[in-house]
Amino acid sequence: MKFCLKYLFTLILIYISISGWSATSDKTVFALEEISVKEFKEAELNQNHFYDNIFRYSVLPTKLTALVITDARNRFEQLDSLSKEDYDIDAPEYDNVFSVNSLIYIKSLKMYWLPIPTIHDAVVYCYDSESGEFLGEILYPFTVSSDGTIVAQKGYDCDWPLDLHFYKRTDEFVYEYFHFKTLGYFAETIMDNESAKNWDLPTTTFWIGNNTLYISMYNTTSSDKCELVYLKLIIPD
Repeated sequence: MKFCLKYLFTLILIYISISGWSATSDKTVFALEEISVKEFKEAELNQNHFYDNIFRYSVLPTKLTALVITDARNRFEQLDSLSKEDYDIDAPEYDNVFSVNSLIYIKSLKMYWLPIPTIHDAVVYCYDSESGEFLGEILYPFTVSSDGTIVAQKGYDCDWPLDLHFYKRTDEFVYEYFHFKTLGYFAETIMDNESAKNWDLPTTTFWIGNNTLYISMYNTTSSDKCELVYLKLIIPD
């Protein structure tokens, strides 16, 4: 019976995701399945698995990074007062947020990221690392695939549903190409692997190929219990 319910739930999720995707594209290749810890660990041992290393690169001050920081600060200052209420930056932290110390170099994507804390998560200003040109905004990611698919979880006040946003970049901009949300899981946050390692926690994400993403996360159940669940996602190209 448990297997049947799990299978039915997977089909419902696939149907929901396909319905949402077909509104903007003919592609319907998406699936989400809850798997066992055994299957997760076996997949992790696969020699073709990929861990992103997006948060390992430090940034040294240069003329280009100074221009990026200046542009980011100006963009933020131009926001109206109502929009700024969504952000969570105390006055003493302001200079550190808009500094090279907060800049992240994404070598594989040739991008600089500047995370700006919000009440629930963070908005990331994205820049080309060679020209310094502004590429757009994304939510704070927890993983990037080997071919450049960026994945982020959206934050909420409470009862955080699994709400995943998928981005890619072109030469001129970064854009969201797919979005998946379900009330079947509630995950306050999905930690990137570097942060998990720093907290001595198990692997949180890895990829098999360019479109199969494995996620381990803590899910809050209807009885307010927190349990570790393992998910396998097939992501559209």
